[in-house]
Amino acid sequence: MQNSFHHLRSLNKNNLFWILNIGGWLGISLLTYIYNQSELVSWHYFYLVYTYYFLGLIATIILRQYYKSRLKMISSIPGFLLFVFISALISTLLVYVVHSILCLPLYIKPELPQIQQVQVLKDFFLKTFFSANMLIIFLVISGWSTLYLGINFWLNLREEQNRATQAQFMAQNAQLEILRYQLNPHFLFNSLNSIWALADDDPKATKSMITELSEFLRYSLLSNNKAYNPLEYELDALKNYFAIEKKRYQNNLNVEFDIDPEAKEIPVISFLIQPFVENAIKFGMKTSPMPLTIKISAVKTIKGLKISVYNTGRWIDPGHSESFEEILPGMGTGLKNAKKRLEILYPGKHIFYIEKESSFVRVNIEIGNDHDSKRV
Repeated sequence: MQNSFHHLRSLNKNNLFWILNIGGWLGISLLTYIYNQSELVSWHYFYLVYTYYFLGLIATIILRQYYKSRLKMISSIPGFLLFVFISALISTLLVYVVHSILCLPLYIKPELPQIQQVQVLKDFFLKTFFSANMLIIFLVISGWSTLYLGINFWLNLREEQNRATQAQFMAQNAQLEILRYQLNPHFLFNSLNSIWALADDDPKATKSMITELSEFLRYSLLSNNKAYNPLEYELDALKNYFAIEKKRYQNNLNVEFDIDPEAKEIPVISFLIQPFVENAIKFGMKTSPMPLTIKISAVKTIKGLKISVYNTGRWIDPGHSESFEEILPGMGTGLKNAKKRLEILYPGKHIFYIEKESSFVRVNIEIGNDHDSKRV
């Protein structure tokens, strides 16, 4: 089953639709021809029958577009069955109307008296309306709708299940990624060195730095089993991180926060901002006039949440492309992992882009509205 699913997903869904849809109607046409071969020798009868099937094909193509826009609105089996019945019934009636218009010239005979002509047309409309072809069209469209919607429900369900599995996997491995972001050896080594250097000269500052480092590590441990945390928690961890870094760089580092109060409660993935901050300090210290200024801003927007990490200095780019994939090799594993987490936990619902000027760099992350539903 798993192999069949992957094989089905590997095919282009659009091509698969056309192959199955046209093939299905051709199959029905062939069966009709075999069953009624003696009657279909008449061009008149042939035209009447196969016009129905051609219009049925057109109806399913139109229904496909309609179903695409309504697929997510169906939430129950009774609603699904009612939706299929009404859609098939309306489609069949429309096919009947168009079929009658197309076939009407075959039954208009100017040589007949008006009364007889009216009777001929009346018999035509009644005969076609209650014909077996009408029932066949209704049953085929009903079956087609059930299969089309059912297959798409199944594909979407499997996609959601795969996405949930990936998200769970990311949550379970969050600790490893957090350790890569947060507890990198250089950061811990530098922090401990700073504490050791301050121990004799400034015991008060030493205690403060130990407290900040412990709070920082505490947040890392508490976030081990959580994929999401309120943005406010992330910002508190960043403030502890910056407090430690400021003791290292002293007056060479200036940090500013501009946070929309409404944005603080919005859940974001754990340690979302940290790798971008580390990158800003690492490269900002190499390219910015002192002091290096870093600004963290977050605002709740109509579409969701926008987070920006600004630093003075210039962009260190190994090439000339704006492509995130091409510039990543020069930016370390932290940003690669950050991008991967965004893709898995916000699939199709995030935007990442970088503003690069001669005097500053700004990393922007925009997250869609569905983050409000994340449990923290």
